[in-house]
Amino acid sequence: MWSTVSGVPVERVRFHIVVALDRVNLVRGLTT
Repeated sequence: MWSTVSGVPVERVRFHIVVALDRVNLVRGLTT
């Protein structure tokens, strides 16, 4: 069962959020 929000799978949105956070952490690691 896939729970959808406005037709978008929550799993996909969660994946994009995790990727975005990983990129932010990587940029912070490079800048500092």
